[in-house]
Amino acid sequence: MIKSKRLMVVVFAVLTILSICDYVEINEKSIFGLAIGALIISISTCFELPEDVEKMRYEQCKNTKFGKVLANKNRVIQEVLYYVGFIVMFIILFVKPDTVIDAAIKNFNIATIILLAITINFLSMCIADINTRRIRRYYTGEKAQEDKRKAKEKEARLKEKEEKKNKKIEERERKQEEKRRKKIDKINQKPLDGE
Repeated sequence: MIKSKRLMVVVFAVLTILSICDYVEINEKSIFGLAIGALIISISTCFELPEDVEKMRYEQCKNTKFGKVLANKNRVIQEVLYYVGFIVMFIILFVKPDTVIDAAIKNFNIATIILLAITINFLSMCIADINTRRIRRYYTGEKAQEDKRKAKEKEARLKEKEEKKNKKIEERERKQEEKRRKKIDKINQKPLDGE
């Protein structure tokens, strides 16, 4: 993913230079497609985690039902957004003129695209901050402590649930025993009534 990001920087830098020098004419539709695609791709880069953190997550989740998916959740989201960005970019660039796209381009003028880019940029920063905090928690051991606390809470809940279940079973057995005793008492009393 790092090489892909470097390639993207080079491609867009070259396009910018060629556009400044009037070697390439980029129309509104091209700007719209490139901007929207690049914004989606920029969000995808925020979900990247260091390899050692990914390994830790894999170790924690490998015994669960969807362990592989849970361990690589960030990578999956990142790659989905990355490829969606490219697909959107190329669809808008190469699709024939369409009323929907034309209407969108009219609404998304340069000012709107710049504002959207700033919004997405700050959103990317927020996502990056969340990931940074998560990484820090892994490195400082806060995550391990939190996992232990959650495991204890879960164990306590299960124990409480088991106790309630056992109480219900005991109560049911007690009631059945009372009914059985009453029946036996009635049977024992019948000959006495006959006498």
